[in-house]
Amino acid sequence: MIDIKLSESDGAGVIVLGGELTIGHAQELKTSLKEAVDGYNGVVVQFGDIADIDLSCLQLLCSAHKSAMKQKKTFSFGGHVPDAFSRAFADAGFIRDTGCRLDPGETCLWVREVTHG
Repeated sequence: MIDIKLSESDGAGVIVLGGELTIGHAQELKTSLKEAVDGYNGVVVQFGDIADIDLSCLQLLCSAHKSAMKQKKTFSFGGHVPDAFSRAFADAGFIRDTGCRLDPGETCLWVREVTHG
């Protein structure tokens, strides 16, 4: 089961993700990320307890970031990023030296090393 909570803080959408961030729940995650990007001036992704994570979650986060950039909105991680997430994005080869061409503000989610904790 996936756990998604969307709230507002200072005009930004705060989306808290937890549970199974996997292909079986990709449509629900996609819908929630789209709602957050389209509904707020910026989005902050936070993490709760992650039971499982796969490539589909990483791809959807990347796509949501690109959508936000196209709309001239912010999209970032906030708070603690769990080790399970850091391992998943490193294992999937998402670590980058620079962002994509849509990221002139250098806010790519994968450029910097995600904080381990």
